[in-house]
Amino acid sequence: MSQTVTKELPYSGLSPSRYPDNPAALPPQSSFPYTSDPDLTPAPPSHTASADPPSSSRLLHVYHPRMRHQNTQILGPDKTTVLYTMKMNFGFLYVPKPHVTIYKADTGIVVGTFNFLSMSRRIEITIRDNPIGLSRSGRGTSAHEWTSLATTAEGGTMRFRWKMDGFFNGGNMICLDQQNKVCARFESSTWALRKDGKFEVGPFVSGILMDEVVIIGLAILEKRRRQNSDAAMAGGAGGSAAASSGGGC
Repeated sequence: MSQTVTKELPYSGLSPSRYPDNPAALPPQSSFPYTSDPDLTPAPPSHTASADPPSSSRLLHVYHPRMRHQNTQILGPDKTTVLYTMKMNFGFLYVPKPHVTIYKADTGIVVGTFNFLSMSRRIEITIRDNPIGLSRSGRGTSAHEWTSLATTAEGGTMRFRWKMDGFFNGGNMICLDQQNKVCARFESSTWALRKDGKFEVGPFVSGILMDEVVIIGLAILEKRRRQNSDAAMAGGAGGSAAASSGGGC
């Protein structure tokens, strides 16, 4: 059943220390491709929680200035403050990597990147120079899950996943924590010209976890948008070919 966006997200039950807020820049970690040798794979850094996490859920609004999604801004609840800027690379025969770069606010500070691999469903994602292993939760599922760079107060790992919110959802998604509780949502703006939609993030989603939730959510949405665009172009080309063939009979 589809879950509608409410003013307050249900609290996940995880302690605030599990939703860290560490504004310091993270040191570079390993780069793609991933190594399968655990001895050669650097462990992600540990992060601590903010002493004053937000007291309520927040809405983040996703806008693009033109019909093309070349530059997209994620705005705060006031729809004015720029929190993230998403810029895409384009090319005629070759698109240079990274395909998409996420900047902090409207500065030149890179928060994350993602690449779409041809002939594959995988998305290469880095957040603060740390590779994120995004994977499908299983066959036939829309869920994409990852192990967070954030850790529990005891140093344990946390896993989160974005998934479609129902079968006929118009692009809506929910983000679940490892206890299967909703910690964030995305509601699509189907008929808006410049607004893609809005994120709603829970009160303890902040810092590095906020970056992960937003950037991975954007990567999944952009991948789906490109797939829909490619399918529409293929359908149009097929229709034109059929019409041309029919006209010759």
